[in-house]
Amino acid sequence: MADLVSATAGAWLCTLCAAIGGVTAPILVRDWFGHAGVCGIIYALVGGLMATMLLGVFAGTLILPVFGTMFGPLLVLTASIAKPWFLLPWVISLKGLHSAMVEYRAEQDTIYRWLPRIDTT
Repeated sequence: MADLVSATAGAWLCTLCAAIGGVTAPILVRDWFGHAGVCGIIYALVGGLMATMLLGVFAGTLILPVFGTMFGPLLVLTASIAKPWFLLPWVISLKGLHSAMVEYRAEQDTIYRWLPRIDTT
């Protein structure tokens, strides 16, 4: 029974560390998301790859501080190659982030756009 509890606790700990990395990584690369056009899609793809690798770095570092930092991104890469459907929720989340950032940038452009000064004197 103790082995089952420790194995379950270890799985929850790894899941928690991956969740922390999954929340932190897109925040660090958020400038890559939300651009318009084909260049914006390319920027979002590069930002998604960087966020995925940062997810591996953060989760690996929290789980096993020295070797996890090195093998975390490698584990994410090999797991996504072996079973690509595991990345589906992550890709959908990054797509949602990109769409939200497009709306945010469009709103910021309307608020801070340049207006000509009208001289009423």
